[in-house]
Amino acid sequence: MTGKPYYIKNFVSKELLSWKDIEKLIQSKKVETINKNQEKLNYDVKDKRKDSLIITGAKNYNLDFIKIFEYLLLKDNLKAKDWDVHVYVSYKDGKSFKKHNDQAINYIIQCQGKSRWIVENCFDVILDKGDLIYIPYEWYHQCIPLTKRISISIPIWN
Repeated sequence: MTGKPYYIKNFVSKELLSWKDIEKLIQSKKVETINKNQEKLNYDVKDKRKDSLIITGAKNYNLDFIKIFEYLLLKDNLKAKDWDVHVYVSYKDGKSFKKHNDQAINYIIQCQGKSRWIVENCFDVILDKGDLIYIPYEWYHQCIPLTKRISISIPIWN
């Protein structure tokens, strides 16, 4: 299934990631930043509290990530060649990417805070803790962090 984007309120009721988890992930995974010009750069520890962070390679950090991935494959009748979990962290003045599309199917789950998601020709929604959106392959979208936030993206390549 690639289908149309969708939104599920309160998809997850438990806490998937905390701010303490972010500190651990920063120490052990690949980290990049999104600066005020919406460019992806290599991580520099001095930027930690002003730019947004992207932590990749996190799919094995939490067993719940694997369970969610397996559930989503069944729910949407998907096959996967590969997948990952990318963690997006925005602090007080964090930025995100301009409108873009991805070469993967993406599920986004809001773990902490609030983000506005605009999926072109489909919806404009505020994600709260536990909410999920599905963005099919190559659909244009944009995230605008509204508060200090943590969200995960589950990209699936098939």
